[in-house]
Amino acid sequence: MLALCINTSSSVESVALIENGKIIAEKNWIGMLDESEKLLGNIAQILKSARGKKNWNDIDTIIVASGPGPFSAMRIGVTVAATLVLSVGAK
Repeated sequence: MLALCINTSSSVESVALIENGKIIAEKNWIGMLDESEKLLGNIAQILKSARGKKNWNDIDTIIVASGPGPFSAMRIGVTVAATLVLSVGAK
C-alpha cells in the first residue's frame, strides 16, 4: 500500500510517500503562498525519486494535514488531494 501525505498547514510544507509504514520519499519546502504552483510538481518529483519509481496510479491512500494553517494553503492541499482521489482511485 502506498500513501501520499500532503501538509500545507505550516510554513514548512511537505509531501511524502509512505509504503508499508516507512517513508520512502519526502520533499519539504518553505511555503511562500505558492502552493498552487509547487504542490503537484513536488508530488511528481517524489514519485520519480521513490524506490522503484512510483507513478500516480500506485497511490492507494491520500492523507492531508487538517491544520491549523492558512486558509488558502489548506484549501489548495485539500483540493489537490480530493482531485487525486477522483483521478487515481485512491481513498
